Amino acid sequence: MTVKGKLSPKLSKSIIEALQKCSQCGKCRSICPTFEYKNIESYNERGRLMLYKAWNNGEIEASPAFIDRVYTCLLCRVCEETCPPKVRYMEIAEAVRGKLAEEGVGPVPEQKQAIEAIKKTGNVFGQESKLNEGDLAEFFTTAPKDADYYFFVGCMAGRNYTNLAKNAILILRKAGLTVGLDPDEKCCAGVAKLQGVESDFSKIAAENVKHIEGLNPKKIFTVCPMCYAALKKEYPWTKHIPIQHITEVYAELLAKKMIKPTRELPAKVVFFDSCHLGRWSGVYDAPRIVLNSIPGLQIIELERTRNLQRCCGGPIRVPYVDFRNEIAGRTLQEVEASGAEYLVTPCGTCLFNLQSVASANFMEDLKIVDISEVLAFSLELIDKIPQYEFE
Repeated sequence: MTVKGKLSPKLSKSIIEALQKCSQCGKCRSICPTFEYKNIESYNERGRLMLYKAWNNGEIEASPAFIDRVYTCLLCRVCEETCPPKVRYMEIAEAVRGKLAEEGVGPVPEQKQAIEAIKKTGNVFGQESKLNEGDLAEFFTTAPKDADYYFFVGCMAGRNYTNLAKNAILILRKAGLTVGLDPDEKCCAGVAKLQGVESDFSKIAAENVKHIEGLNPKKIFTVCPMCYAALKKEYPWTKHIPIQHITEVYAELLAKKMIKPTRELPAKVVFFDSCHLGRWSGVYDAPRIVLNSIPGLQIIELERTRNLQRCCGGPIRVPYVDFRNEIAGRTLQEVEASGAEYLVTPCGTCLFNLQSVASANFMEDLKIVDISEVLAFSLELIDKIPQYEFE
């Protein structure tokens, strides 16, 4: 780290006060996924907070090493679950990233490209086509205003893992419900918020709110936990529209006996609590209600589960793929050791990252599936799981 003379503080008073709350107890060292991998102080939250203070005070500059520490943080929030003084680490990290973005030294180039793709094409993959021009074309049968639910599909389920969207629609149709989709849907822009580019996130969020409210939906559901957290917690809605993750919808349908899983899946499974569904949004029970409804299925809980679940590593896969591989690999080893045959996720990003690392490590006996796959299989809507397999 390059040392330089003192400058005026860069961060707001409230963020500086939040920084001061750290007691340097080191509890975060025992739980931080990036510290597990690197075992270097500046890769855990205590160390990062020390760097943020020094940078804010003008004692160090935004060197490549500093940038590395800032953007290798997953913002998974697991440190907040164990922090005795309850330091608001995510809020601090987003503020630091925001200031770096203002100064033109952040985000890292690969993340800048993703944000530019969202601004240009409306999706993080930079694909020019609309949602009704691809695999989901046959499902555009009901306008959002006329449907029981408006489905905010998201980039992953709308572009690359379309079976996640198809299964959700088929299950709701099985319950006698109608689902509306929007061919002009735009990315939730949660990626921009994570990277601290608040101006882009706020602009896209406001545009999406205006557009979605104009569709007059009765209720909204998502299959993507990041979309769910962004829409439910960050968007400036002017109308009250109930927003649910698909697992919450399924749990309600089961409670009302609108669906009844019948096909057995005699297997031990581990449920993977995604960061944005779990720690960001507090949804832990609904997915387990769904899995417990499947005849023959037995849930195994790992030592690190629910609010302590290790991140999949996906938020920093680009460009820090070595971090992703190591972080996901640790979880996969624990799942294998548990004797589970399936690892079930509620998130397309987690699905991709866990499957990729499992494939690279020749974990051929472990099946990694989305939760809608499992439910659709038991409802006899599909005949094979996993639907996605890596070679």
